[in-house]
Amino acid sequence: MKKIFTFALVALAATVALSSCKKDNSGQGGDDPTAKVTARIVKMDGYSFSYNSDGKVSAVTESWDGGSETHEFTYSGNKLTIKKDGAVVFNITLNDKGLATTVDKVGEAVYTYSYDANNFCISCKKDGVDQCQQAIDDYCVQYWTRAKKNDDGTLDHWRHKDHTYLTQDNTCGIHSEWAEDFGMKRWFYETGLLGRASAKYMKTAQWDDAEKIAEFTYEFDAIGYITKETKMYGMPGALEFDDEHTFEWQSIN
Repeated sequence: MKKIFTFALVALAATVALSSCKKDNSGQGGDDPTAKVTARIVKMDGYSFSYNSDGKVSAVTESWDGGSETHEFTYSGNKLTIKKDGAVVFNITLNDKGLATTVDKVGEAVYTYSYDANNFCISCKKDGVDQCQQAIDDYCVQYWTRAKKNDDGTLDHWRHKDHTYLTQDNTCGIHSEWAEDFGMKRWFYETGLLGRASAKYMKTAQWDDAEKIAEFTYEFDAIGYITKETKMYGMPGALEFDDEHTFEWQSIN
């Protein structure tokens, strides 16, 4: 059962308009919007994030009623090992930007990732086979792809999950719509190991061959940090609640 944890933060409604991502970023960071990310995640739902003295994630702990488990991060040069309950669950190779290029998900599969010059993840292979791609435009993920296969397992075509965005800067750097076929859970994305998030908050996500659509809304605290993300899903004009995530942040300025 999915566990939703709420936090006592002052929320205010976000009033934002639909727009594509623009490179001027309203003067916040110029053509490179990384400068406008002003906080790092400390909690998402039941996950807590800890950091070492270098500002790198050192542990991610998932808690629920009656229990918890911790993923412990150990760095050695360009290698990162993640253990859970003392057992290695991820062996990761990092590039010079600290992004995961190879993730050995122990006992399951080996994923390899490539990035563009702006540190967005643009492709993934699973055990050497093309798994998923992302298209980036104006510092936003415009869509990600999923293989549509025939009954015999051969590739029929690549589906696109298309995104639209709000005008509001994604100053917390959250991954509202992540490429699920990259093989990792959302907490893994929020560590930053799989590249940067889109420069704006997401508005909608929709498969190119489907009528149903997902729409995202957000709540913020008095500082402007996101406290809740709500996802509605269904036919246009008849959306129903689908999912929500809650957050806490720590200023990095």
